Parts: sequence; C-alpha cells; structure tokens
Amino acid sequence: MLTANNLLKAQHIGPRVLTRDYKRVLARKEPVIIEVKSSRAKVIVSLDDLVELFDKIEDLQDRALLDLVRESRDASARGDKPVAVAELFKKIRGKKSLSRRRI
Repeated sequence: MLTANNLLKAQHIGPRVLTRDYKRVLARKEPVIIEVKSSRAKVIVSLDDLVELFDKIEDLQDRALLDLVRESRDASARGDKPVAVAELFKKIRGKKSLSRRRI
C-alpha cells in the first residue's frame, strides 16, 4: 500500500541509473523517485498502488459514504450497534469492481 511515509523513504535515482537499470527499477515493489538536476521530477509507483490511491480519493469524495461513516460514528457514541466502516468499504469496492468489469 502506498503511503506518504513510503514516498518520503523512497530511493532517489537519476535518469542515467534509470536508463541503465530500468528492468531492476521497474521490478521494485517500492516507489522510486527520479531526480533531474538534483530536483525531484517523477515518481514510479506500482499500478496496484496507484489504483488503490485513486480508490481512496474517490471514497473520500463520496458524500454518501462520508455520511454513512458519520452515522456509524454517531451510533457508536450513542451506544447503538455501529456499522463497521470496513464493511462499508468492502460493499462499495465490490460495486465499483463489478462496474469496472463491464467496461
């Protein structure tokens, strides 16, 4: 899973190293930062990590989902049986993956 901490700890390489060792660089599971003239220019991350990141962004932008999470927290505070957030994410991701398969 891609996190800000992973990016901060990512290996920095120059374009020459990327050109010379591109197979090894692309085979890495961790992100790699490409520096051009000592300035961070690009990041190489796995496709799975990128898709997961975009899924999280979509989830955070989904107003209905945020309302469900808020209701669950409120129910928990009242002592009611809350709906597990993990279950909500599973249901939503399941619907998204079904819709992606139709494309």
